[in-house]
Amino acid sequence: MAGEVQFDGEFWLPDNPDNKISGVVTFSPTAGGTLSLIGSFADISDRINQRPTPNYQRIVGETAHGGLTLDDCRRTFENPFGRRQRFAVGKLLVNAYYGHGEPVDLDRLVTRISDLVLWLLDGAPKMVPAPEALADSIPIADQQTEVIPLDAGARLNLIHRLSFTVDVGRTELRQTATPRFEFDAPVELDSALEHAFDLLAAVTIAADRVVAFDDVHYSHPALTKPDGSTRQLVDVHEQWRVQADPHRKQLTDDRMAFTYAQLGGVDGLRRFLGVIRDHRALVRQVLRPRYDTAPTVQDSFFTRVAALEGLDKQQHQDGYILVKWRAPKISDSTKADCIMLLADR
Repeated sequence: MAGEVQFDGEFWLPDNPDNKISGVVTFSPTAGGTLSLIGSFADISDRINQRPTPNYQRIVGETAHGGLTLDDCRRTFENPFGRRQRFAVGKLLVNAYYGHGEPVDLDRLVTRISDLVLWLLDGAPKMVPAPEALADSIPIADQQTEVIPLDAGARLNLIHRLSFTVDVGRTELRQTATPRFEFDAPVELDSALEHAFDLLAAVTIAADRVVAFDDVHYSHPALTKPDGSTRQLVDVHEQWRVQADPHRKQLTDDRMAFTYAQLGGVDGLRRFLGVIRDHRALVRQVLRPRYDTAPTVQDSFFTRVAALEGLDKQQHQDGYILVKWRAPKISDSTKADCIMLLADR
């Protein structure tokens, strides 16, 4: 996500909406979330009478910005006299309420990924505005969509837009790219995020640098704005393990492993995502040292050797232990696998 957020308001447990407590929730993509209450959900009499501890897994709230759902909550501090409570928050959903046990379903998931536009430049559809639009400075809302089928009932729409932006009196023409995942039938949020992480892995491998989510939001036909006219977008805040380097240099073709065009464009990305999906657990394991903010393996060469070794062990299960014995075998036996993993590119 693009930085820390904070919301002040009233919070309550879904099964006890009459007991509303004032508090503040903060959420950072690096540190996660914290809810601090000026009060407590548990009454002092509950402790005295040893009543069961309330279910704190999900907490909801109301702020000036709309409704909140705090998921995967865990109590971390409680004043013995009930004056204060504090919770760690695993996930924050803005603009939606969910009860205990109610699934978080969606049929569209939209995200922005750092450096995605730069990686797509070589191979993305070229959009040129009409001459009259340029002459009259007419705002352009032109767009083209590349559709990539995923598994059954799911697809990725890469939406390329061309628009004018005005900054300090200067008008610029800018092309952007937005990934939108669509599902024929509603799916749970965590399932949809698996596809988003597959795309994140593909761009990380191709760009040869860690890319991250700038923002994530979703929608569902049953979630509409108060007037019921349009869908209500729900913002997702989570402690993503993936963090882009804030001091990274401009991404250029010579700094990439391969460009979108070299991968084969939309068809190459379709095949690449399919392979990543088939080897999802392995790909996450291989990329974890790069994703971590304090990676255990600093050198990218050894990261790649570890990747090849993991693939070889998974597929061949031999008794080699020392790297010096395994390395020659890896270079031969994983050649075809690596070609497959790079979608024949």
